[in-house]
Amino acid sequence: MIQFLLDLFRGNLGARSSHWSAVRKQFLASNPTCAICGTRGSFLKPNEIHHVKSFAAHPDLELQKSNLLTGCRIHHLW
Repeated sequence: MIQFLLDLFRGNLGARSSHWSAVRKQFLASNPTCAICGTRGSFLKPNEIHHVKSFAAHPDLELQKSNLLTGCRIHHLW
């Protein structure tokens, strides 16, 4: 539900692959801490998955694990 609201806010509704949710969940389970500061997400402040090469510019890399990083909320915005 949260991912749906984020996609709606960002204007990506319908643009994401149907596999994105599963890839995101699996990547976060394997990489639970922020790649920059090492913070582990919490219920109220979950870590987010960031595309190294932007999803908007490189939609073909959306599901590539080599293009993903885990970031806390602060570092995800950087």
